[in-house]
Amino acid sequence: QGGKHWRWLGRVSGVPIKLEFLCELEDQPAEHVVLASGCKQLGAVNLRGTGYVREDWRIEKMTAIIPDGRTITVDVRVAGLCGYLLAKTTAVRERGAEKDYYDFAYVLIYNRLGGPAQAASELKTGKLGHRIQPMKTVWREVSDRFGAPDRVGPAAYAVQALQADPAGNEARLRQDAVSAVAEFIETLGVL
Repeated sequence: QGGKHWRWLGRVSGVPIKLEFLCELEDQPAEHVVLASGCKQLGAVNLRGTGYVREDWRIEKMTAIIPDGRTITVDVRVAGLCGYLLAKTTAVRERGAEKDYYDFAYVLIYNRLGGPAQAASELKTGKLGHRIQPMKTVWREVSDRFGAPDRVGPAAYAVQALQADPAGNEARLRQDAVSAVAEFIETLGVL
């Protein structure tokens, strides 16, 4: 209920949820909402880079208690780390929203593999490794945007992180973002 074709807001057992539909279509303008065939209310926003997730995804089991008290488990298709990072790298360059900078740095710092170097190693050796070199100018630009604590990347990361935890240290958050992206780019070996 209450969406703008691609973003839907609602409640599940009283808990607010937001569901977003994304696509990447070469023949449509970036950030244009594309309605699903035969639909007037359901669409997806066309974001450059989201196509990487088509190439790297996995199934995660999610368990929840439904209103009648039963527990259910469903399989959900989610972005893999490499697909997500390439999508976010593209978003940083193409859209440059505060959230894009935050998401990119946050996942580098807190991914399940252990950090930026591990994420870079996974990307280099994984099924999307062939995508790294063609993006050389993108890596250079992202590296520059996170190159110092006063740059746009670390500033945006700190703003978003402080919304989640107002007790955080802004200078430390900015430096964490700088260090994470530098370690990731260095491990990729693209500059």
